[in-house]
Formats: sequence, C-alpha cells, structure tokens
Amino acid sequence: MSSRLFVNLAPEYHIRPIPGVEGSITRTIVNQRKRKRFEDLEDFKARGTKEYKSIIF
Repeated sequence: MSSRLFVNLAPEYHIRPIPGVEGSITRTIVNQRKRKRFEDLEDFKARGTKEYKSIIF
C-alpha cells in the first residue's frame, strides 16, 4: 500500500521508466496514476483509452 501511495504522490522525475514501454505511454500512466484512475499498463490497455489506441508501436 505504501509503495502505491508513493507512486500516486511522487513527482514524475521520481518514477522510473517502465521497461519495454514507450516514453509517451509511461508519461500517460504517470499522469493517470496521479488521478488514480488505474494502476498499471494492463489496466490501462483493458480500459481501451484513446491515448493507448493512438500510439503505434
């Protein structure tokens, strides 16, 4: 719980990039975590957000 709380409250520069994930997705995840809308990349994909669908790998 404390680590999840830290991620939700930490400044963006304290959050490490997610291995194998593009920077724009990482930034989107960080921004959404600040809003506490989802927890990780799998939840992000499951919700089918516009940001994820618009990113080309």
